[in-house]
Amino acid sequence: IDDGDQAAYLHKKTGKDYVRQITAEEKRIDEKGLQVWQEIRRDNHLLDCECMAMACAEP
Repeated sequence: IDDGDQAAYLHKKTGKDYVRQITAEEKRIDEKGLQVWQEIRRDNHLLDCECMAMACAEP
């Protein structure tokens, strides 16, 4: 995944289902000019798991 300012590099054997789920949301600008995460695919459970793991790792 290479999105200019924000890039993530995954091992070439990373499963396609994992990649689809962690890229299931996009940051967009709403009508009020605020940044929001918008779901672009329904299954995003592994993205949720990654976010929770990062939250748990924060001191």
